[in-house]
Amino acid sequence: SIAIGVGNTFEGLVAATLLDRLADGTDVFRRVRTVFRFAFIAMFSTSIGATWGATSATLLGSAVWTDYSSIWMTWWLGDLSGSLVVTPFMLLWATTPIGRFRLLEALEALGLLVLLVFVGLVVFGGLFPSHVKTYPLGFLCGPFILWAAFRFGQREVATAIALLSSIAVWRTLNGYGPFVQPKQNESLVLLQAYTSVMAIMGAVLSTVVMQHKVAEMQLHELAITDALTGLANYRRLIEVLKAEIARSNRTKRPFAVLLVDMNGLKKINDKHGHMVGSRALCRVAETLRKSCRTTDTPARFGGDEF
Repeated sequence: SIAIGVGNTFEGLVAATLLDRLADGTDVFRRVRTVFRFAFIAMFSTSIGATWGATSATLLGSAVWTDYSSIWMTWWLGDLSGSLVVTPFMLLWATTPIGRFRLLEALEALGLLVLLVFVGLVVFGGLFPSHVKTYPLGFLCGPFILWAAFRFGQREVATAIALLSSIAVWRTLNGYGPFVQPKQNESLVLLQAYTSVMAIMGAVLSTVVMQHKVAEMQLHELAITDALTGLANYRRLIEVLKAEIARSNRTKRPFAVLLVDMNGLKKINDKHGHMVGSRALCRVAETLRKSCRTTDTPARFGGDEF
């Protein structure tokens, strides 16, 4: 027990050190590149624990050398699937801020949860309407991982995989599901291999979707923001005006447009240079921003006009 405990501790220390140095530590799931590094680090570090544990068991007489390869494989896949399933679940819930769910989003999340549990029980729990309870239906879980990735986020994908894994282990131990074999150990090895692949695919897919959403938000922000002052640009101004005109036509309430022209900008540019003129524009923009309410839209109309 002491030898196994030392090996497991060393495995965890190696994994944590490599993640900090090579994969951005707790921010490992922010980029696809570091997610792949996490997967390789998990494969390597868990092989340390498996090698140490299997060797200790055989050297100290708890197992025979002829069973070494099967012990090693079982040990490695058990640690690997645990790392790939539990680590994203814990890290993403600990580091990702929990925002407010709108009613429709909450209902959709509830629907996803209910359907995920139902399909998990159909695939792994023996609820398929047939006398055969081991049909290879593991692919039915894929669409729900896609749903969680595209409609929610990384944390929800990690939660879905952890939930599916729990249902799969529970029901496989009871003799149901596509991975049931004559020997229970073989069943769990096959199940852990499937779970590991699903966990890696889910982590990569959800990271790609997250990066795409972030890039889309950044592009949208660049498209509607004036690069110099940080205020809304002409395009955004026209969008807001159209919306306010439509609102005014619907509610019969007026709205106001205030045009501000900065005097003397050409003199500043001619005397002190365009860099100083740009700073003057930014100071005016900051004054407008601080003077506006949250419902107002300060914008740079063009040149020295706001």
